[in-house]
Amino acid sequence: MLAAAAQMLGFGIAIFRGHTGLIHDYHRKNIEKGDEKRYARAFSIGLFIIAAAFFASALAALIIGERAGIAALLLPFTGLAAGITVIVVVQKKYNGGLF
Repeated sequence: MLAAAAQMLGFGIAIFRGHTGLIHDYHRKNIEKGDEKRYARAFSIGLFIIAAAFFASALAALIIGERAGIAALLLPFTGLAAGITVIVVVQKKYNGGLF
């Protein structure tokens, strides 16, 4: 879980800094030139949410141990849902749709 969190954090940081090439072309095709920076920053927030949930899940499992079972499962799924929701909203706002 920590490796997945680190990977999401790395992608989020790279996209936040403007490396939108990490996002599929068809997700970026309708974005206006002036909105690219705002799009990248908004998109990366969704990845940061996912990374935070994965880190929290891993920490819960490490600190609490086996008793963290349900929390360690609910945290990443809740974070995934929230992060994907942010990404979908950003896609619709800046790209006019998902594709």
